[in-house]
Amino acid sequence: MTGVLVPWWGWMLIAILGANYALFEYVRRIAPNPSGSSNGGEISRLEQRIARIEERQDGAVVAAAVGRASNRPPQQIKLTNAERERVSQSLLGTLDYLEGDFEDYIAPIRALRIWPGILRTEGPQGVQEKAELALSRLNAFPQTFPDALKRFLGDLKLVGIDPLTIEATAMSFGSSVHSIGSVAYAMKPDAPNEAAFQLSSNTFIQAYDQFQQELDKIKQQITETRHKISSGDLG
Repeated sequence: MTGVLVPWWGWMLIAILGANYALFEYVRRIAPNPSGSSNGGEISRLEQRIARIEERQDGAVVAAAVGRASNRPPQQIKLTNAERERVSQSLLGTLDYLEGDFEDYIAPIRALRIWPGILRTEGPQGVQEKAELALSRLNAFPQTFPDALKRFLGDLKLVGIDPLTIEATAMSFGSSVHSIGSVAYAMKPDAPNEAAFQLSSNTFIQAYDQFQQELDKIKQQITETRHKISSGDLG
């Protein structure tokens, strides 16, 4: 039509190029599009959900394996007659301390759990004084607690009990106790405001509950181990 003569092989080349273009368009339309069409987006989202499910399953398998490992029965502990008697006395001494002098030591710290009552009856100054006393006990904790138990630690280690984990958890709420005292210090005596304490109080209570759980766990371990020794299960 243009008056230009095209050789036969030129027409063949044009036909091949046209066929390749048509094939390319066909493949582009049917291939999943992760960011374009709705169908491609659905496929992509489905693949992502499957990947997340597989990750959760893998995590559950790992968690189950860890749980099984932690629930394995401990190795049988062999103690001589002299060791059984000495360890039993150390367990009793530790338990007596945790249920006696130690309870008195942490009483000012535990008292902060009822700070709303202190605020209503003694005002912000009362809360501040309780927080300062609790903080002084916490600051001395790393020294006084190991010192009180040092004569028992070697024997407790023989039966797999480490009461110093109690000290580690106690250190987690020092900053929240300090925050409670700071809030009380900045508050006007005649305008007590419980809402101002809420954030630091919640942090303190959560940390204290973890500390109490660790304390109860060690007491339970001591009680169970003493029973095993008395019944002859350890030896």
